[in-house]
Formats: sequence, structure tokens, C-alpha cells
Amino acid sequence: MPIENRVAKNSLILLTAQIFARFIGFVVVVLLTRYLGTGQYGKYTFAFAFVFLFNPLFDLGITPLLTREVAKDKAAAERFLGNAIVLKVILALFTYLVLFLIINLLRTSAINRQLVYLASVCIILRVNTDSFIAIFRAFERMQYEALVMALGKVIESIAVLVAIYFRFSIVNIMLMIMFSDILILFVALFVLLKKFVKPQFAVNTYQLKRLIKGGLPFALTGIFVMIYFKIDSVMLSKMKGDEAVGLYNSAYNLIFALMVFSGSLVTAIFPFVAENFLKNKNIAVNAGINGVKYSLVLALPVAIGVTFVADQIIHFLYTPDYLPAATTLRIIIWVLPLMFVTNIFGHLLGAIDKQRIVFYIAVVNAAINILLNFILIPKFSHNGAALATVLTEIVGFGILFYYVRQSFATIFPTVDFFKILLASLLILPLILLKDEIHLLLLILFCTIVYLTALFVFKAVAKEDVLGLLNTLRAKG
Repeated sequence: MPIENRVAKNSLILLTAQIFARFIGFVVVVLLTRYLGTGQYGKYTFAFAFVFLFNPLFDLGITPLLTREVAKDKAAAERFLGNAIVLKVILALFTYLVLFLIINLLRTSAINRQLVYLASVCIILRVNTDSFIAIFRAFERMQYEALVMALGKVIESIAVLVAIYFRFSIVNIMLMIMFSDILILFVALFVLLKKFVKPQFAVNTYQLKRLIKGGLPFALTGIFVMIYFKIDSVMLSKMKGDEAVGLYNSAYNLIFALMVFSGSLVTAIFPFVAENFLKNKNIAVNAGINGVKYSLVLALPVAIGVTFVADQIIHFLYTPDYLPAATTLRIIIWVLPLMFVTNIFGHLLGAIDKQRIVFYIAVVNAAINILLNFILIPKFSHNGAALATVLTEIVGFGILFYYVRQSFATIFPTVDFFKILLASLLILPLILLKDEIHLLLLILFCTIVYLTALFVFKAVAKEDVLGLLNTLRAKG
């Protein structure tokens, strides 16, 4: 396959799988949210938010490093993976001990501590699954990642649905999720051994040092990124209680569900740019520009539309107890277009060995976010946390844009941006009918109008669509 089609094909493969996985997962999360109620759901999301703060220590940046280095030297995959697994086991034991001590020092409730312990095991299992997926990405055979992802989400969803059907307690629900993560780990391992490589467990001191040194910038960045994204739930729990956490995350989960589109793009672009930036810079730059463009195509109309129908969305998805989250959703939805683009920017810099810049930006973002949360949460509770997230993302966008332009020159498709914005605004007359027609019909009509406008304004060319469809029939 010509190299200019590889990113498109991999993005489409991942996007298809992720839409399937996220749709099932989203439905299950909505059911779980309704089943648990604001207070219990707040405990559930607090546990994962707290553990996610330690996620970079479990991984130490090894996963993205594996993808980047194996993409450059595929013959080293077995040695790299074997040493990576050994290192991750050591990190898991150390980080779990640190986490155990901290959660007990915080003197949270007994049930919150239990949930944190179980969530920690889930994250350890997922981090090790990611090691295998990193190899799939490095070989740019995203169909296997898509397979593991889709099957894994089906397994997890069945586990949660069974737990809800039999009216399990929140602790037993977490146990079901943990067992599903064990099954997913073995599925990924099976694919790895059958289709890729067998890890060599001959511990190599030099390679361990290389993994630590190379992964540390990714890990340090990840620590501050996780602080930025998860500290709000932890702070809300301590300052306003579990109910505020539940309301906040009922809105934030919608953003997370939509990040599937960004994830498919950056996952395909990262190894492609890492491999081609020095060989053929123009191709790598074009991949980045198209990534930004299609991020805006996907995210901008959603942000505009949700702003006007947030009440209807919350009412449709959740119970009346969650209606105060509508204002939170109106605010935090504007993180979506910003995050779509900054996600591309950050991965572009990481792909060309400039992850230290991403780290410094992550530090700034984390500091700003903590400060804004301290100021805004006491006054505005979950709405304050949402506003803090949006303001922080604006700052991060500006700084990342400055540094990406230094390496990629023209990276933001300004003309296409205004075409996309105009096409997005054309859905507003339809939104005036939000009280007259069902929400799902409204979404369908708005989508038709928006897609038509994109082609009329030539924001998306016919050739682009045909090229993307052709890649589905092409053989890698």
C-alpha cells in the first residue's frame, strides 16, 4: 500500500472498532450511572480517578516508547517487549504499595479504599495489555488492536450487565470489571504470540536502562496529564462530596466517549510520523495537517450542538437526579475541539523525540488546573471544575501550537477551519426545533445538514472520501 494511505487505513480500522467498542461501553456506563445513582457513582468514578493519577508510574512511559522504538527497529521487538514486561511487573508492585499508603493516609471511607484497591488491579492489568498493543501499533497492523479492543469491550460490558441484572453491590461490580480485564489481557497475549513475536525474558541491564531513560519523559508527562484530567474528581470528592463527583463525571463521560475519534487518529499518526519525519518530512507534515483538519470536522459541530441541547441530552440519558449536570455539560463540551487538536499536537511532538516539550506543557497545565480548581470548585462545585478544565485546555492549546509550528511549520488548516465553522453554524436553525422533535431525530437531521454543508463548502473533498474508502479495500 502507498505510504500516504497507511494512516487513513489504520485510522479507519481503529475508528470502526472504537466506535463499536465505545458505543457498547457508553450504553453500559449510562446504565451503570443510572443504577448506582449520583452518590454511589461518585464513589466509583473517584476510585478510578484516584488510581489514574498513578497510572504513569505503573507504565513509566514504556508503552509509547515501545511503539516508537519498535517502529524504527522491528527486529528488536522480542528483546524490547521482554524487558518491558519485567520492568512493568516491578513498577506495579512498587506503585501499588505507594498508592496503598497514600489512600490510607487520606482517611477516606472504607468502601472508597476497597474500590481504590480493586481499581488499582484493573489498571495494572490494562497497563500490561497495552504493552502487547504497543507492538501491534509499531507494526502498523491496527486490525489486531481493533480486534482486542472490540472483544475486550464486549467482555467488560457483559460483566457489568450481569452485575446490574443481579443487583450486585458496587464492590462486586468492580470485581466483575477486574475479572474482565484478566480475560482481555489473555486475549491480547494470544494475538501477540500467534501473529507477532514471543517476548524474550533474558533481562538486559542496558535495555532496562534504555527503557527507563527513554520512557521517563513520557511518564513524567503522563503524571501531569493525569493530574490535569483526574485531579478535579479527587478535589471535588474532598471539597464537595461524592454527589458532586457523580454529577461532574456524568457530563465528562460524554466527552470521554467522543474521544474515540481523536484516539483513532493519533494512534495511527504517531508511528507513521515517527517512521517518516526524517525520511520524508512533507508526508509526515501532511499527516499532521489532515489530523488537525479532521479533528475539527468531528469535534466542532458537536460542541456547538451540545451547547444548545444539553438539557435534552441529560434528560434522555440519565435520571432526574442528574439534571444539574446539564450546565456542566454546556461548559465542558468546549474541551472537545480543543482536546482533539491538542491531542494531535502532543503526539506529533512525541513522535519526533520532543516529548520533553510536551512534559513542560503538561506541568504548566497541571499547575494551572489545580489553581483554578481551588478557586472555582468552592464557588461553583462541578460547574467550576468544568470551567477550570476548559480554561486550562485553552492555555495548553496556545503553548502547543507555538512549539508544533517550529517543527512542522504550517500545521493549522485556517481556511478549512472557517469552512468547518460555517458548516457547523448551519445546524443552529434546526436546533430551534429541539422541543418539537425527538433528540435522536434532531441529531440525524443536524448531521445530514452538516455533512451536506461540508461538501458544498469543499471543506471535505470528494477525492478525500473516495481515497479513504479505497483504503478499506487495499491490502496492507
